[in-house]
Amino acid sequence: MVDNNEPLSLPVQSLKPIHNSKFYMDCITFQVENELFKIPVRCISFNTEPFRTLASRSLPSGDSPVEGESDESPIILPDTSKVDFEGLLEVICDLDLKREKNKSKDVWISALKLSTKWRLIDVRRMAIEVLNGRGITPGQLIQYARDYKVAQWLVQGYHGFAMQESPLGQSEAQEITYGLNAAEGLDCILKLAALRENGLTRTPRPSSASSGKLASSAAANEVVVKTITVKMETIRGVFKDEIDELSTFEKYFYLEI
Repeated sequence: MVDNNEPLSLPVQSLKPIHNSKFYMDCITFQVENELFKIPVRCISFNTEPFRTLASRSLPSGDSPVEGESDESPIILPDTSKVDFEGLLEVICDLDLKREKNKSKDVWISALKLSTKWRLIDVRRMAIEVLNGRGITPGQLIQYARDYKVAQWLVQGYHGFAMQESPLGQSEAQEITYGLNAAEGLDCILKLAALRENGLTRTPRPSSASSGKLASSAAANEVVVKTITVKMETIRGVFKDEIDELSTFEKYFYLEI
């Protein structure tokens, strides 16, 4: 006997499928220079500019095409290079976590550049952390510190040049004065020269001669070994104004809004 009050069980195939809340990804299309990038919306933090403004524009508005919805109406990112944007996407869209730290230095520099420009806090922190272990030269540290506002890199860059045993040459001077005007650059070079001179110690190298005659000759022509010792704290004091400027930027950059 059939119970007419019992609800009928419909086959699963006859039910209209719904979108999975985590893995049905809407995509958004950007144009950077002459290339289109179509990426999952979840990869982008819409709490920062320019994405906050772009997100508001990417909403249906009458019969007008929705920006970012298709290749025909992409969201255009001005003043951005496609190389840097691709580098950023390699970091924030890559789901293979084991490969994250194996990406090239150039990729991480691009990610650092745009994460600083668009206030992508977590990406910036990760880029700085990874790049700290990439053996960046003192000149590169100073350049990146000034370009992307990383105070600790400026300290490390100055310290590297202050501790350099060989004299500072023209190429080092150009790296040290990167981004500065003539007066600022000269002041910077003079400060580093003073640090090197004040931290310079001269120690006689012990003679290894075996005979008395050779030992006497060696003593007469004693070799002096020059070493330089400059503390990080000294660097921070000498270049306080520039370092404080970058530190202030970082302080407000990381504040939660």
